[in-house]
Amino acid sequence: MSVTTRRPARLGRTSRERGFLRGNGPARRTPPSIAGAAASSAVQAAAASLVAVMVPVVLAWLFAPGPQTDWSQAARVGGAVWLLIQHGGIAVPGGHVGLVPLGATVVPLVSCWFAGRRLARVLDPRTDPTAPGRGRGVPRLPPLRALFALVSCYALIAGLVSLVASMSGVRPVSAQAIVGAALVCGTAAPAGAVAHRWGGPVRGISTLVRRALPSWFRRWIRPMVAALAVQAAAGALLVASMLVAEGDRVMEVHRALRPGAVGGGVLVVAQLALLPNLVIWAMAALAGPGFAVGTGTHVGLRAVELGPLPSLPVLGALPPQGEPPLWTCALAAVPVLAGVAAGSVLLRRSHRWRWWRVALDALGSGALTGAVLALLARCASGPAGPGRMAQLGPQWWPVGASFALEVGLGALGYVLLRRGAPRLVKAYARQGRR
Repeated sequence: MSVTTRRPARLGRTSRERGFLRGNGPARRTPPSIAGAAASSAVQAAAASLVAVMVPVVLAWLFAPGPQTDWSQAARVGGAVWLLIQHGGIAVPGGHVGLVPLGATVVPLVSCWFAGRRLARVLDPRTDPTAPGRGRGVPRLPPLRALFALVSCYALIAGLVSLVASMSGVRPVSAQAIVGAALVCGTAAPAGAVAHRWGGPVRGISTLVRRALPSWFRRWIRPMVAALAVQAAAGALLVASMLVAEGDRVMEVHRALRPGAVGGGVLVVAQLALLPNLVIWAMAALAGPGFAVGTGTHVGLRAVELGPLPSLPVLGALPPQGEPPLWTCALAAVPVLAGVAAGSVLLRRSHRWRWWRVALDALGSGALTGAVLALLARCASGPAGPGRMAQLGPQWWPVGASFALEVGLGALGYVLLRRGAPRLVKAYARQGRR
């Protein structure tokens, strides 16, 4: 008598079978090459940002009045502008162009941010690359060599563009193009990878800061952000009020250029890209040192010395030559108010600490705030051509030193008044009772 044995029924299918039933092939995919994924992400980021910069340049070339040059000339100009917004200088006859329109720098930053996030998703073995946001577990950060390969490929593309964009008399500086592109991609791509790992840019950067920086340095970040926010809001308000007050002069310069419909639109876009620079210049003027609009010029709260200006309509909003009105001296209190904002943030987050510890943090946050504004001033200034245009914008070190001192003293004074003064009053009251 033969006994037949039966296999126990399986309760479910294997992961490989589930993958075939979905039509996606095996569920366990072969990990892609790091070099190939990094090169693909770098090419996509460079192409996307280059096209976004090329569009207004090509439109201005198509609708420019007078005889048109070769289309390759417009393409070279677009490539040079793409390098310029990434801090790649351009050598011109008798001078150098290095003034970066910071508003346009957002384009390559966003492209590289998406490239870093895309690279992290492709190389993550726990994430389905065909369905963004869906994974089989906690996402992982890409290896450092992958991010290094992405930044290197992007910088190499910038170097190749600098060679192609060279024209007669106008030549992008290849070394600056490579270094600038590496800095832009090296800043934005890791932020995108961190956003993939922790589910968002804000949460990712905050988690990275919490893990990478010491606790004493992290205490200065929020006060620094508060102080810079007050100074930036005051600078933006000052720029807007000057544009409104001198609107007739701005429109007069715009009409004198006769740019046409399309050319006028391109001119407006270019001036919008320069608005962050103007706001930082206003922040430097509020801090005290002021800024220059050409060699031998100075714009500040106490005096304005101007010369011949470039034919840019937005510069028509600058204050006239001479001494500003007396009420502008009140604007010098803005950095101190920024320090008060920093001190209030410190007190909210350290209400149980001793007052002297909070006072030290107030001075430290002031120093950090001054360093950040000095960096912004350095990025917002530079030469714009030969001759008098070799100096535009504020000098970074006087702006940083002045703002650090003002914010530090403002925060320290607020902390001492709110934390130290009540303790002194209580101490004197106790001695009086005795």
